[in-house]
Amino acid sequence: MSSLSPEKPLTTSVPANETERLAALYRYQVLDTAPEAAFDRITALAARLFDTPVALVSLVDESRAWFKSCVGFSNLEVPREGSPCSMAVLKDVPLIILDTLQDDRFACTPLVQSEPGVRFYAGAPLLTQDGFNLGTLCVVDTQPRDFMSLDQQATLVDLAAMVVDELELRLAAQTIAQVDAALLEITEGIAAVTGEAFFQALTQCFSKVLGADYVYIGLVKGDVNLVMRPIATCIAGQMADYPECPLLGSPCGEVIGQQTLRSYPKGVQDLFPNLSLLKLLEIESYVGMPFFDSRGIPLGVLSVMHGKPLENIQLAQTLLPLFAPRISTELERQQTELELVKRLNE
Repeated sequence: MSSLSPEKPLTTSVPANETERLAALYRYQVLDTAPEAAFDRITALAARLFDTPVALVSLVDESRAWFKSCVGFSNLEVPREGSPCSMAVLKDVPLIILDTLQDDRFACTPLVQSEPGVRFYAGAPLLTQDGFNLGTLCVVDTQPRDFMSLDQQATLVDLAAMVVDELELRLAAQTIAQVDAALLEITEGIAAVTGEAFFQALTQCFSKVLGADYVYIGLVKGDVNLVMRPIATCIAGQMADYPECPLLGSPCGEVIGQQTLRSYPKGVQDLFPNLSLLKLLEIESYVGMPFFDSRGIPLGVLSVMHGKPLENIQLAQTLLPLFAPRISTELERQQTELELVKRLNE
């Protein structure tokens, strides 16, 4: 695939999903980190396979193309504007420029006009599992080329997929460490408390670990018009009162109805337009997990809400199912204790 036909000069362009693409990039927490052997091996292999002096793992944020790994190039980043990588993130197929001087989009850019300038560029997109283009694995030469075969392009795509695999492994290791730390903090926070103090401690721990504006534990109440009645609510790290909420047309209602974890990373007000409380509290994201009695009947919901898209949504999705059963256990313990006291007083 060639880009030799005349085009208008390159200007900064962004994908239609740029906001979501940047969020996907940032979740890997890889920008401005030190070189890592796993990525360096891939760029070294790419340079050898394509016989180019330069090979890069290029990650494109809002203002630059930053290089996680580079062979034959001293800069750690270049401005996004005017770089081939800025064009490469617009599509999910390789960008091949056989001769940059013959392509009006790039011919006058600093990377091409400098000495020795970029004359050949081939970049394969770094596509995540959820379809976001983070940047490219690219090979660069100071000499133009006559062609790049489909097999060569396929090889470059495979190498780019290996880069994404390494990013996923890196993220998985970070996630495991994050979950372990969160589990320890929450477990220690609730270990020595029972009753109302337990519910309060649990919501406060979740608020701190997840950085959430609202965390509450609610019980299903009512015969016909069911409502969610909070028994513990943490707002911005502090215990507070929270109103009853109708189940019908609410995120909690979906959790109870589906009897499983429900997650709305953003736009929850639009999804539940009839629940005015969401707009009043300026809630943007929601994660909720039901808890059940010994017969499997849902008792209520452990909910996490935030005024922005929740950054730690995956952590919330991991932690809520682990601690929701602990709420059931504490409620059962309280009920057993009440029945025992009642018998003793008879």
